[in-house]
Amino acid sequence: METIAITYWNNIVSPLYDAACKLMIAREGEHPVLMDIRELSLFERAGLCAEEGVRILICGAISSVAQAMLEDQGVRVVPWIRGPVDELMEACKQGADLKNAYAMPGCRRQTCSHRRRRRCGMQGR
Repeated sequence: METIAITYWNNIVSPLYDAACKLMIAREGEHPVLMDIRELSLFERAGLCAEEGVRILICGAISSVAQAMLEDQGVRVVPWIRGPVDELMEACKQGADLKNAYAMPGCRRQTCSHRRRRRCGMQGR
């Protein structure tokens, strides 16, 4: 399993990356670590993910600016996901397709009601 980060709020995926207060980082063979990110700018958040070796970030909604910053750091963003963090971690370990099982309401398969009904970036990731 690659190093994965999930926006965290009350043991569920935080609904908005840009306003998330905590980030859970999970590495193979280690206990997940919760990091307080409430004081960090979007730029600093992207830098933190890069420093921590995060390869995949799972989140709810995310601004295009924040997503671009993360992708510039080599972090693959899996947006529009919701659900219990523990379940998502287990699903990731087993290689499950998060997009179908944990997509936010309005985000299914190839289309999404977000971003003016454009493709939400979930497919092909």
